[in-house]
Amino acid sequence: MRGKKEVFIAWLAIFLGILSTCHCILAQTNYGRYMATVQYDNARTGWNPYEVVLNTDNVNPETFGKKWSALLDGQLFGAPLYVGGVVIDGEPYNVVYVATENNLIYALNAEDGQPLWSLPYFLGTPAPSAMLDFALITPVVGITGTPVIDLETGTLYAVGLTYENGLLVHKMAAVDIATGQPRPGWPIMVTLPATEPLNPVTTVNHGALLLANGWVYVPFGSHGDRGVYHGWVVAVNPADPTAPLLYYRTPGTDTHRGGGIWAYGGIAADEYGYVYPATGNSFNAPGLDYSNAVLRLDPFLGFSESPADFFVPSNWVALNARDLDLGTSTPLLLPPQKGSLTPNMIFITGKQGAGHLLNRDNLGGVGTGDGTDGEGIFSAKVFGSAYGTAVYYEDPNVGPILFLAGRGAQPTCLTNNGVVALALGLDGEGNSFYSPFWCTQSMGNLVATPVVTSAPGQTGILWVVDGPTGVLYAFNAATGDMLYSSSVVPGDALGTTRKFQYFTAVDGKVFAGTSANRLVAYGLR
Repeated sequence: MRGKKEVFIAWLAIFLGILSTCHCILAQTNYGRYMATVQYDNARTGWNPYEVVLNTDNVNPETFGKKWSALLDGQLFGAPLYVGGVVIDGEPYNVVYVATENNLIYALNAEDGQPLWSLPYFLGTPAPSAMLDFALITPVVGITGTPVIDLETGTLYAVGLTYENGLLVHKMAAVDIATGQPRPGWPIMVTLPATEPLNPVTTVNHGALLLANGWVYVPFGSHGDRGVYHGWVVAVNPADPTAPLLYYRTPGTDTHRGGGIWAYGGIAADEYGYVYPATGNSFNAPGLDYSNAVLRLDPFLGFSESPADFFVPSNWVALNARDLDLGTSTPLLLPPQKGSLTPNMIFITGKQGAGHLLNRDNLGGVGTGDGTDGEGIFSAKVFGSAYGTAVYYEDPNVGPILFLAGRGAQPTCLTNNGVVALALGLDGEGNSFYSPFWCTQSMGNLVATPVVTSAPGQTGILWVVDGPTGVLYAFNAATGDMLYSSSVVPGDALGTTRKFQYFTAVDGKVFAGTSANRLVAYGLR
């Protein structure tokens, strides 16, 4: 057990780490605009509030459209990352970074899609899907989760599955964003003690990496609910790749298994250093096992098991039985809400399509409703099901809004599939709730997690990718009026995208990957 002095020193180090690993879009750095982590920040808001190029006036079919398309070697599942003003070979470039299932990391010129490193960085031979216990990704599995960039050191971190000497190995890369060269001592193997094996045959990283508290956190889930697996969060010390790893593992044995942490949006972190994973289904649970849960872990990945530090819907047993993972979504940490009795909140949904508004200061343990209504601070059915993460946005006229993409029927708007706008409000006693007030048109059944861009004091743009039909849409975030559709202008077509895929809108461009292994960029014509 640590003494008081050691605990104080540890928390001081964490505090300094928080200051040094902020991913705010306008934090002071030597670079221009950037998106260094999935969904723009560690709260996973999905809102870029400093987009001064694109606005509701100039995003239309006449002035906005496809700029370029680049063919990649391997499938792309993670979000493109972006850093402006990177000096490469003596010249500054705006750079978009992407990683593929062939374990390749690319740096592309954001203006024309041309590679800026002579060769993409290669982490190692990707794992043949046939060696895995029911792989959802074929023919190989490499880098699936969105990498993260440390702007203070100019380093990109990524985790991939490799095949070496007949064995499958999880490896983490640390790459100089200007040169594509590995940092000294990297890559490293992501291995844990023999008593707590992280089995790559059944376990893989799907979720985005998180840089917080001076650590890189990596979530792990299963290859498709097969075999003996558990949910993991592993923390790597980027300052010392030889240091022991920290980890949290969901409960279970060979017969009691599951609780994977697999949402492609990864995990979230708050201003105090706590990290928030969401877990999926478990099997043969003898009792409460924190499956289908939102967890609050301390910066060292300790879990108190206090009801204040977890939320589980009251119908978690039924969710397990019906494969309705809560953990298909990443917890969204809302900014403090003025006037609310619970100003610090989390929004989480899942395959069941119920949206749960939770008190971040006291998650409350097992819910007391029926799984849809009466859970947390407020909950209601939002879609037939949801497979992505919600987005937060504050409109200068409407106020705070949540956007959620979903499948099936939207009860209020009476549309099928698409995105719903949920206005956050307060009742007469200061209790927070949300209510739908507009929806997009009906879309395909695999709409990607949306993003919002805006400039200070201006109404923003909701960006939506309809994966099955391969269309990029832009909507007025306050009214739902359509501004742009890539299906309108010949030559602007996006192409179909992959399930769970994330995309990026930053610095006057929108970047999205396709099922044809292409990265496509849109901007002003």
